[in-house]
Amino acid sequence: MQHAEEKQASSSSPQRRRRRPPSETRTHGRLGGEVAGEAGAELPRRVRRSSASLSRRPLCSLSPPPLCEVVTLFQRNATPTALHLCRLTPSPSTPTPTPTPTPTPPPPLNPTLTPTPLRRLPPSASESVAPDADASASAYAPDADADAPSPSPCIAENGDADPTLLIQLFPFAAAEKERQALVDALRASEAECDAIDAKMQEVLNAQIAAEDECVSLLENFSKDATASADLIEKKANLLRAEEMDKWLSSSEDLEVRKMELEIESYLISEARKGVNVSIEHSIDDDSGEKEKLLKKKDVLLDELEKLLNLVREKEKQIAENDASIEAVEKRIAGVVSGFQDMQSDIGAKYDRMKSKLSQVDAESEALSIKKKDIDDVLSQEDNKGAKIRELGKIAADEAKAYNEAAGLRKESKLGLMKTEEKFSEDVMRLQQEASSARASLQELSSNKSSLQQEIASFEQRILYVDKRLPELETEKKVAAAARNFKEATRIAAEAKSLSNEKEGTQIKLERATMELGKLEEEIKETVDKLQEAEEQILLRERDLAVARLQRLLITASAANAERAAAVELGDHEEADILLAEAKAAEYEAQKLQAVYDLKEEDFGNQPKHLIPMELVYDLSGKQLAELAASVHLNPAS
Repeated sequence: MQHAEEKQASSSSPQRRRRRPPSETRTHGRLGGEVAGEAGAELPRRVRRSSASLSRRPLCSLSPPPLCEVVTLFQRNATPTALHLCRLTPSPSTPTPTPTPTPTPPPPLNPTLTPTPLRRLPPSASESVAPDADASASAYAPDADADAPSPSPCIAENGDADPTLLIQLFPFAAAEKERQALVDALRASEAECDAIDAKMQEVLNAQIAAEDECVSLLENFSKDATASADLIEKKANLLRAEEMDKWLSSSEDLEVRKMELEIESYLISEARKGVNVSIEHSIDDDSGEKEKLLKKKDVLLDELEKLLNLVREKEKQIAENDASIEAVEKRIAGVVSGFQDMQSDIGAKYDRMKSKLSQVDAESEALSIKKKDIDDVLSQEDNKGAKIRELGKIAADEAKAYNEAAGLRKESKLGLMKTEEKFSEDVMRLQQEASSARASLQELSSNKSSLQQEIASFEQRILYVDKRLPELETEKKVAAAARNFKEATRIAAEAKSLSNEKEGTQIKLERATMELGKLEEEIKETVDKLQEAEEQILLRERDLAVARLQRLLITASAANAERAAAVELGDHEEADILLAEAKAAEYEAQKLQAVYDLKEEDFGNQPKHLIPMELVYDLSGKQLAELAASVHLNPAS
């Protein structure tokens, strides 16, 4: 652009000179200065001094000598510029006006380029130096030829040239040759500069092409990297989703198995406690009896030891007594031998008394037989009274057992009702907890969706900034290469603002990601609580159904028993009401069994047969025995 402006300025200068009026004359120094300025190089100082001296001093001020040969030689050796200067030199009689120098405006500078310390003209400008000088001379040539046929003032009327003028023009011809040599050297140097400029332009074009190729390669690499990152992230997300699903299913199965094992362990521990309690209750009486028997055994052993000691003492006493008896018998035998006669009399008397005694024994035997008959009659009467007392005792025991069973049924029914109320309250409480957990889960899900939308918007903004930054870097390089520093500064500021925005967005993205992780943990905890509450609700509903079913079975059994009593007593209206109540209880029990898959065999502690109190009060002992036999009860129990 600077070469074009300089060329335009050099081409416009001859036009400006052609528009000047013909009457205005120019000095040789002004013409030499313009030619040197248009050529773009400074002439030697010696040439400028010669030109100035020529302009200050008229060339034809001396009297011309009649030397036509010298003029011819000068015309043959002089340059065209010198001849034109000779023609343009005014005559001594004509006054030379002093022209006002017009300042040539400097060429405009390109605001986008940095000015260099040395700027050379293109070959076109250097080649136009000589034509411009010839054009300047020819512009004034018509003015000189317009006064023809008058001859030039430099040549006399007789056709001879002035010898002094010719002598003064020889140094100017040498200076002109030297100037021409300098102009040729200037053209050669400018041609070399143009070649270097062309090479620099080629290098600059190659650099721009390389930068464009680098930009395209970087863009392709960024796109490939983004695509690869998206693919890797997608695969990672899919793998993470699969692994999370497997982990969730495994954790759910583990929780279910853990809960089942806990329930089973609880049931086993409760059963073990019940068995231990039953064993303790069963062997409680036997343990007490065993302790009593052990104490009694100790007492008997002590008594046996005492008796053994006593037997030993008695044996000693018996031995002593036997010895005393032998001594007494000896004394008796001595005495008897002295009373033999008296003994025979006594023997006779004894025989008589013995016969009487046998008669008395016979009478006594008859009396004993009679007493035995009387005792048999008394024993039969006693047996009858004992049987009657036993039947009364059995009836009292049955009445007591029925009262206890009725009390137990009432207590069981009240306990079942309280248990049912407790289970109902637990179910309502768990349902409220489940509803609150669902509301919390819904709120957390809405917060999670909003956070996911924010994260998606942040990621899109970051992707846009990542895509825009290389473009801005490329634009900045292009602007810097074009020396458009204002645009490059604006692009750099925009890139810096985008980088700051990216950092802020990344911080917001990390914060939102952390909040999303916390929300997911809260959602998981809420889901676990909700599942646990639902499982507890199912368990409590089943327990409630079991308690309600037991109560309904007891109610139905009691209603059937009371209906049987009413039928037995002839109260058919009461029997119909009790039948409807029993059917309603049985219908509700069947519905509960169908819904919760319950069976009556699961409740082994339920009474199988109920005897109404009215029958116990109204029926006799024989009828009660028959009723107990009909329901397979043992009266002795």
